[in-house]
Amino acid sequence: MNFSSLEYINTLRESGTVLQSSKYLINRCLKNIAFDKAKVIVELGMGNGCITKEILERCDNNTTIISFEVNKKFCSYCQNKFKNNLSLKILNKSAFDFQDILEQNNISEVDYIISSLPISLFDKNDTTKLLTNLKKTLKKEGHFIQYQYSLNHLKLIKNIFPKVTVDFTMLNIPPAFIYNCA
Repeated sequence: MNFSSLEYINTLRESGTVLQSSKYLINRCLKNIAFDKAKVIVELGMGNGCITKEILERCDNNTTIISFEVNKKFCSYCQNKFKNNLSLKILNKSAFDFQDILEQNNISEVDYIISSLPISLFDKNDTTKLLTNLKKTLKKEGHFIQYQYSLNHLKLIKNIFPKVTVDFTMLNIPPAFIYNCA
């Protein structure tokens, strides 16, 4: 077991999982992103950077990527891992601070928000407020992509986003649902 796996287990309540995302889950999360047109991508819950790595490989240098991670060990790990990538900003901040951070960086709207946050573990009011603010931040044609291990919050998400499609992969531990919201 590597550093990342141990950290996921030690911080289960914070990370919401015991293992990093599989390549199958990552590909399902990123499959509908127009990387050649994306100017700003926000990642909520960077973990050990497995999704971040794929985002960076698919984007050009003109895309700004802002990744939030509350876990200091994961954040430090990723800051070292991606230290040579100038288009990536890694912040040891909560996703609940994303609006302030975007404002500080003169960003009023984003193309894509990719989230691995364990929203099913959050207070319902906090989740509703976060999702509402995420929607306000998206460009008109933007997308919010969230993966979860259950359909518990599907109704809540559909109440906020007018268009929601759900994908699924068994090829992840645990199997995951991917919400693509517009």
